[in-house]
Amino acid sequence: MKSIYDVISNEINPGKEYLKLKEMISKDILYSTSFYEAYSLIQIFGIYFEDWKYRNLYCTAEEFIKSVQKEMRAEPNLKKLLILCDLVVNMRAFVYWRLHRGTLPENHKWDDRLAYGGYKFRDSVLTGYINRILEILNYEVKIFEDYKCYIVKKDDIVEEAINVVDNISIATQIWKYNDFRIEKDVEAKKDILKKLADYFEGKKNEIKGVNNSLYNDISFALNSFNIRHNNKEGKNAKEYIKNASNDELIELYDCTYEMLLMSFRLVELPKTQEKISKIREQYF
Repeated sequence: MKSIYDVISNEINPGKEYLKLKEMISKDILYSTSFYEAYSLIQIFGIYFEDWKYRNLYCTAEEFIKSVQKEMRAEPNLKKLLILCDLVVNMRAFVYWRLHRGTLPENHKWDDRLAYGGYKFRDSVLTGYINRILEILNYEVKIFEDYKCYIVKKDDIVEEAINVVDNISIATQIWKYNDFRIEKDVEAKKDILKKLADYFEGKKNEIKGVNNSLYNDISFALNSFNIRHNNKEGKNAKEYIKNASNDELIELYDCTYEMLLMSFRLVELPKTQEKISKIREQYF
């Protein structure tokens, strides 16, 4: 017989958790008012849907959610679960923003829980549940401009690079590269790398001063892997790139991304060395 700690494991069944989460957002009462009105997440999202700036041509929340569900039908269970988590955290962030009339502090998290405007938030179980799913799968939620949420892979190296980048737009692109939705999307990764390449060029003197060999390797990758230039046809064509599969290109792009992050972190190295030198001169 299993102990309770054997039952409570870190293993996850994506199909089972998908169905559980789907029922939770459509049936569980997560928001209520002092007038005894009670709503599920989908219901309250629907009430304020017209105020959602990203709704485009969708007229109702029901129409939008059906469209998302249709897109995820053919996906494997794990991808389907992540897509649903993505939908939920964005619906929840919008509801939070709408009920606070856009007056949220800059450093709020997607799962902050407050009572506001007559509403009581009862969604701590939902937000905790999603955070636990993402923790097991090694993902986390990041909020960018206008309360847009992205589910990205956790990565300490990415965190370190973002801490030294002095451009919020570039920091956002670094995070977006790890968005689960573009893990196999060559064009999306290429577009982000082009933006990171512009920032890289702006820092080229600092990077060359610390590691000229790394600078040359990154420049080679950006100019030869169909990122900056069309290396599939024309005067800049490269035979290897012409014949490369999507998976092979993604591997090259991921390597280029990792080198770019390394170069961004190296820019801070002289400052760190200077601090150590001052301490050495003063105290040793």
